[in-house]
Amino acid sequence: MLSYFPTPYPDELFYSTITRYHIRSGNLSFNQTLLELLGYLPEQFFNLDLPNNLEYLVKHLPVASTYRSEFFIKEHTLYPFYRSFLKDPEAWVLKKRMQKKLGSSIFTIAKVPLPGRDSSSSFLRYCPVCLQQDLERYGEAYWHRMHQVPGMLICTNHHVMLHESAISVQEGYLNCHAADLKNCSIGIDSRTYSNDTVRNLLAIAQEINWLMRSQFSFQGLQWLRSQYQHNLIKQGFLDISPSRTFKFYKERFVDKLLSFYGEDCLNLIKPGLVNKMKQYSYRCLFACDIEPTIDRVTHILLIHFLLKSLKNLFET
Repeated sequence: MLSYFPTPYPDELFYSTITRYHIRSGNLSFNQTLLELLGYLPEQFFNLDLPNNLEYLVKHLPVASTYRSEFFIKEHTLYPFYRSFLKDPEAWVLKKRMQKKLGSSIFTIAKVPLPGRDSSSSFLRYCPVCLQQDLERYGEAYWHRMHQVPGMLICTNHHVMLHESAISVQEGYLNCHAADLKNCSIGIDSRTYSNDTVRNLLAIAQEINWLMRSQFSFQGLQWLRSQYQHNLIKQGFLDISPSRTFKFYKERFVDKLLSFYGEDCLNLIKPGLVNKMKQYSYRCLFACDIEPTIDRVTHILLIHFLLKSLKNLFET
């Protein structure tokens, strides 16, 4: 039984909470902390996005604790993001695997593209305004969950571009690194972006923010493919003949998509996407239900382009 466990801050990444526990525990190694909190050392290292065996932690929390594993999963991990585009039974399996000791790859269950994240960054991210406010409010900073979601490049609270910390995601798997002024600079950002790029990055960040908080039941990737085809026909990007053969106006579609977002925006969200847009968009639009993984960020980009809002698809 643990004698102490920190109270998670609002929107704090679960990894951040256990780094604060590690610092206060006096443990010499992060492995020792993982053994105390999760009961074993995961074979695939500790997963920052989708940790598992959280029921073990709940059973060993201090007696007065009221935390449940579902609280950590829904409020402090990236489960709400990865449950999107999964049917309810698949999302249920993912949640159960996070509660128990994992015997298989969590990325396979969540259908996440290798190498395990479909993010635009390999470093933990932070908002400098949030960092300063957290230091003033709590006396310490922490890693915000929303800032680590793939495709999220701007803080929706402050409309400030997220910064990359000095901590790589891979290093976070292996060791304990707090969000502090050693790892996160609050200096002036020298990067410059056009107003259109910032506006589009904010629009996608707001879509992701809605997705993380929504409660809709996804009807499946085959249904999503049919919705794509319906809207492509409606907007003149696809023709289907009576014999069920179809013609996709790929060049027109890609030109409109690039014009809508701009190359800078797309390359920031998914580096290299612009160069493979033709074949990649075709796979996402017409073969998403047979792909073994789900590129959630690209689907968000496509849905926002075709329907202007995720709500217009998932709440109709």
